[in-house]
Amino acid sequence: MTLAIVLTLTIVLTLAIVREYLPAFFRSRKTESHPVQIGSVSMRDVNLEESAKTDVSAAVFLENRGMKPLSEKFAMILNEQDKGRTLEVEAQSLINVRLNENPTTGYRWEIETAGGLEMVGDSFEKTGDAIGAAGVRVFQFRAPGTGSYKLSIKNWRDWEGEGSIIDLFYVTILVK
Repeated sequence: MTLAIVLTLTIVLTLAIVREYLPAFFRSRKTESHPVQIGSVSMRDVNLEESAKTDVSAAVFLENRGMKPLSEKFAMILNEQDKGRTLEVEAQSLINVRLNENPTTGYRWEIETAGGLEMVGDSFEKTGDAIGAAGVRVFQFRAPGTGSYKLSIKNWRDWEGEGSIIDLFYVTILVK
């Protein structure tokens, strides 16, 4: 019975300490937040220290997510669900287009029309370690000055020509 009382008191004291000090620990952590627009609908914050522009680990963090630390402007991230939309961004904003791809089938996403958008990146992120695994093609563009830009990306086998196009991603970008 004495052991049960000791264990109960230990648990009660531990819970009291955790309840008192743990919230203060999390409140004391300060991070900077850089906005990222997801599609054309919602916003979420990506925590990133101000040193991201010069810090190698921060640059790798961004690079692994299809972004480059080129600007503090909004980075708009688009995917297949944004097909056909008209989107607004500020001048010099980054636009990331993430499209599912399996290059081992011969089909690859390729820029058909960029309409004056400056392409600053093209990468492929594997989703698995298996040979022939699918992944995500990531195109990154910078919106130059104000105006309207049409972006069109086709999924095709280039050696089979235009008749091999199996999907077309297109958006209109309005730069304010």
